[in-house]
Amino acid sequence: MAVKVSVVVPVFNGGEHLDECAESVLAQTMPRGDYEVVFVDDGSTDETPPLLDALAGREQAARVVHHPRSGGPGGPRNAGVEQAQGEYVYFLDQDDRLAPRALERMYDMATRCGSDIVVGKVVGHGRGVARNTFAASRDRADILTDHLLGFLTPHKLFRRSFLLRHDLRLPEGPAWLEDHRFVVEA
Repeated sequence: MAVKVSVVVPVFNGGEHLDECAESVLAQTMPRGDYEVVFVDDGSTDETPPLLDALAGREQAARVVHHPRSGGPGGPRNAGVEQAQGEYVYFLDQDDRLAPRALERMYDMATRCGSDIVVGKVVGHGRGVARNTFAASRDRADILTDHLLGFLTPHKLFRRSFLLRHDLRLPEGPAWLEDHRFVVEA
């Protein structure tokens, strides 16, 4: 069976947030064989590498890529896309969580609409998220009318072949607003 969604999680010294992130992804309603989680350890100097290895050892849906320290999330995200086996890629940060039906709902919309990019609902905890951006589901959103330029983080579902075909990569190393540059280009 083909993997539908690869969740790419760049990790550096994951600490207290990593368990909640991993639990939320591994508790998805999408069947386990339909998605995978690619944790990309970005040269962590704490207990993160062995914790991720143990997680991958007990969870078939989880894989770990050990990446040399890059100084920013762009390199690990790019490495995750390269290692991903899914038709779609979703970027998640180590301190983020997914609602239980998130992957299932985004993938269903992507396949129903033939989308290259799906913007799932985001609830900002301590971050401002424009209410009108997520007021209703839309099969086709307009970048201006629906205020998508106000939401430039990479927390979206991207068709992997779209990223590869257009050679869309995040700037690597310490880069200011690397995710915004990538999303605008996409």
